[in-house]
Amino acid sequence: MNKYRNNRCMIKVQRDFALTDDKNNARLLSTMAIILILFFVAISNSPKSIFAETFAKFYSQANAQAANNRWDKASDLYQKAFKIADDSNRHDVEEKLQLCQLNLAVQNRYVDGSVADQIINLSDADAKLLLQQVNTAVEDRYYRDIDRKESYKSALKQMRIALKSDRVFALYNCDNKDLKELDDELSKLIETIDSSAVIAFENITAKLALLSGKTDKIGLGKCWPQGEFAYAVISSLDKYSYLLSPSQYAAMYQRFGGFYVGLGVELSFGEDWPVVYDVVPGSPAQKSGIKSGDSLIKANNIDLKNKNTSTISSILLGEEDSSIDVVVRRGQNELSFKVKRQLLSSPSVRNAKTITLDPVGSFQLTSNNNSKIAPKAGFLRISSFDRDTAIELRNVMEELSKQNIESLIIDLRNNGGGIMNSAIGASRLFLNDKIIVTVKEKKQSKKYRAGGDNFFYYQLPVVLLVNENTASAAEIFTAALKDNHRAIVIGNQTFGKAVVQSIYQFEKIDSAICITTASYLGPSGFGFDKKGIMPDILVKKPLYNIKTADFVTGLIDLENPVMQTALKYLQKKSILHASNL
Repeated sequence: MNKYRNNRCMIKVQRDFALTDDKNNARLLSTMAIILILFFVAISNSPKSIFAETFAKFYSQANAQAANNRWDKASDLYQKAFKIADDSNRHDVEEKLQLCQLNLAVQNRYVDGSVADQIINLSDADAKLLLQQVNTAVEDRYYRDIDRKESYKSALKQMRIALKSDRVFALYNCDNKDLKELDDELSKLIETIDSSAVIAFENITAKLALLSGKTDKIGLGKCWPQGEFAYAVISSLDKYSYLLSPSQYAAMYQRFGGFYVGLGVELSFGEDWPVVYDVVPGSPAQKSGIKSGDSLIKANNIDLKNKNTSTISSILLGEEDSSIDVVVRRGQNELSFKVKRQLLSSPSVRNAKTITLDPVGSFQLTSNNNSKIAPKAGFLRISSFDRDTAIELRNVMEELSKQNIESLIIDLRNNGGGIMNSAIGASRLFLNDKIIVTVKEKKQSKKYRAGGDNFFYYQLPVVLLVNENTASAAEIFTAALKDNHRAIVIGNQTFGKAVVQSIYQFEKIDSAICITTASYLGPSGFGFDKKGIMPDILVKKPLYNIKTADFVTGLIDLENPVMQTALKYLQKKSILHASNL
């Protein structure tokens, strides 16, 4: 029946077309033309076309950043372009990305001048000892096997880039006499590695030692080949491994210890000028009037536009009680401050407060009382996982508990990580006899667990707030609570750094190494390196409010979309709980 009915319909349509007049024919042709136009527009906006357009945008922007020596931004853009490049473009983008990363490694190495100071003063004995300990660290402590030939070639390419750097020449006070001859020698050494089946570390360093006369004559110092190679070969392993000069090691030790000499500002780098993300309570910056959300324009008359993290840190940090002139932009106004650097103790657990979860009204901050009129949620932010974070977290939790909180929000947005053991210690405050993380070294694995029944832990409902800058130790904490169904995760997909770095101070030589020694898995066995952790509730970033992510006050405001989502979730949970009583 349906078959015949369809045939009749077709005949009727054909008959109707046959009986149309010229006017209707013209209308039909016009309609068909519009359909064809829409068809071609659809083709031009097909996924393939959109990918090509997006690729061209990333590639063009990356080239522009590279031309201005903005290797960090160029690297990010080349990586985005590489992910969507077709076969015809992939090789070219990969080569430019690798070159960009080599330049970035050299730029980061020479950002503060301390590496140049160390290398130029190296004795022959110290240079030899430095190379021996670098080689031992790679052999014994690096978390996976490496391609030695590629690592050595990468290091030598970095050395050639350093020889073309105006920054490097200024630090060493060099002239370019005999520079081409030195560059040619390094190029020949790369060719030697390429043509060799296997090449030993000792052979490379012995050949480099023969260049000491040339480097000394140029002004780089007689041990520059060995010293520079030691720094370069470590940075060739991965983007998280590097050598530290004595002053860099001291600064890192202070930072992880929660104290340093500076102004007391945390910066974000999403714009041309760094933005004050947060101001440490009681710091010189806060006392001077600098606020979260200010753009940092100048420091001691140095324009900070497009300066990288290390450069700005070297400018802001200094001797205790020394002063620095700072210019910030707040709205349309530029404000000047003279700030005295002080020794700061920077707590990693901050911004603690209680919030009422009124079932019929809006969310509000509560005063410090013991009222139980409406359920309350505690809120705190962990800025990083430092040596004392678990102790700080316990102390803040004790204060919040006095306010009769029934749930807790822990904000990990823009927490770049820190010390692995600190994240493990913090996780144990919320877990009972559960796996926290599995750490996989080159030759063994180890599971870290919560303490068991004899250890105190908090049992109230927990929400974790995360974003694309939640990384490393913060991801250990997130995975531990998420995989054990101990917390709901809200926000955006995390960064995806599931490798562990360890810091070792060398023996008999004033230097240290930060090297990747392990990878780790969450309790469920999921590996999120370069993938990130997907939240339970994904909150899209609102375009109209995108800049609030540049500073803390915008992130932790009760009207922030991620905060709103978390509060509504806990509000609904408290209503359901009350209805079951």
